[in-house]
Amino acid sequence: MLETGVRIRFNRAQLVAFSRASHLRFRRRLGDLLVDCFAEARGAARADVDARVATTCVRAARYGFESEQDVAIFVALAWLLGENFDTRVARIRALLADGRLDVDDKAEQLAEYLRTDVSESGHHGE
Repeated sequence: MLETGVRIRFNRAQLVAFSRASHLRFRRRLGDLLVDCFAEARGAARADVDARVATTCVRAARYGFESEQDVAIFVALAWLLGENFDTRVARIRALLADGRLDVDDKAEQLAEYLRTDVSESGHHGE
């Protein structure tokens, strides 16, 4: 690595702008994934897919999910089970409300639910 001795400083507004741009790119990639994987998303207006992804990302953040992988799992479940899966599906509602589990444990259990209950069985909630 070439060491130049030059330090770059960013002000708070620049950091906020970088963060927003990063989140926007991530949400766009999630929308692309949904369109690639789900016929319903392919048939929807892209603006509708993007709006649904944005709304679901906000819901995921309310539960403390921050990593791209954790948010993507939450978005996939919302797409498969319906937007209100987190309050409608009893097992998931109980998991998300369990104060004994940290966010990483909750994310892993949601991933397992996606792999087993949804992906393998075709189960769609309840």
